[in-house]
Parts: sequence; C-alpha cells; structure tokens
Amino acid sequence: MSVKTDYDVKNQRVGMCVVFIALVMVGVSFAAVPLYDWFCRVTGFAGTTQRVENFVGQDDLLLSSQHPDALIRNFTIRFDSNIDNSLPWDFNNVTKPLDVKVGELHEAHYEAKNLDSQSSHSGMSSFNVTPLKVGQYFVKVECFCFTEQNLTPNQYVNMPLQFYIDPAILDDENMKDVSTITLSYHFYPTDSS
Repeated sequence: MSVKTDYDVKNQRVGMCVVFIALVMVGVSFAAVPLYDWFCRVTGFAGTTQRVENFVGQDDLLLSSQHPDALIRNFTIRFDSNIDNSLPWDFNNVTKPLDVKVGELHEAHYEAKNLDSQSSHSGMSSFNVTPLKVGQYFVKVECFCFTEQNLTPNQYVNMPLQFYIDPAILDDENMKDVSTITLSYHFYPTDSS
C-alpha cells in the first residue's frame, strides 16, 4: 500500500489544473468565432455591416429619417469586388457608385462567372465597409454574402443586394467627416477541386 506524499498531492493538483485550463481553452476556441461575430455585428467593428431580418419597409424607414440633415446629407457608395486567385471565377461589381440619402433603400448588383468549362466550383464571399466606423450604420436587407454559391461550368449569376444607411448616422458626431463609403466583397473557394 503506497502512501501519498505532499509532493504527490501537489502534482495531482497541478495536473488537474492543467487539464482544466486545457478544457477551458478548447471551449473558448469553439466559442471565439460566434462571440467575435456577435461583437462585430453589435459594434460594427472591422467594418462589419448590420443585417435586418424583417425589413420595416421603405415608408417607415423614411419617416424615421426626419432629421434636419437627412435631406441635405448624401453619401457616395462605391462597390469593390475581389476574388481569391485559386477560384476560377470572374467576379465584378455591376453597379456604379451611387449617391444615396439616409434611409433610402437601394439595390446593387454583382456578377460572377465560372471560367472553368469542365468543372463546377463553389465559393463564398465575405465583406466589409470602409471607413470601418461606418459598419454599424450600413444595413443590408438582402445579401449573397456568407452563402455558398455553386457555379456549374461556364455558369453566370447575378447577385443582388439591398441596403440602406441607418438614420442614426446623422446623430453620430464621429461620422460628420464621412461622405464616401466603400462596400467590398471578397470571394474565396469552399471546395477542394
């Protein structure tokens, strides 16, 4: 029969602490992506735009933008498109820069074509807006982002998005210097072909 010494008890405690810390780190690593996504959506951090599930409607939105500056303050929205070199697609913004008023619903279009005449390829887009501080006020109603797109050989698709600038931007002193907003999409491959 062996007798546990203080040294054995201390080693056992250290071992249990190491296992506990490792389990906590694994748990945090799985929670990091959803927590970061939630943080970015709430704060607009890193140019993350807002997304509405139930659009209130154009009339209600325009009524909510009855701010003294709403009629005179325009924003120029520019559209940017990028694609990962390993995805054999052509991806472009179709919509030219738009001058928009706060609270107006607008639609823009991007297009993609699979340049491979033999194989289908899948891709997914991520996005951001610049300046980054505008993300919390740029609201997408309809979007193709974070939805896997599968294009068959030589297939062409039109990808619309709908958006508006939240009237709350007019009350933010930090946004007074903003007149141009760039919405940028980047497509990357999701298949291994």
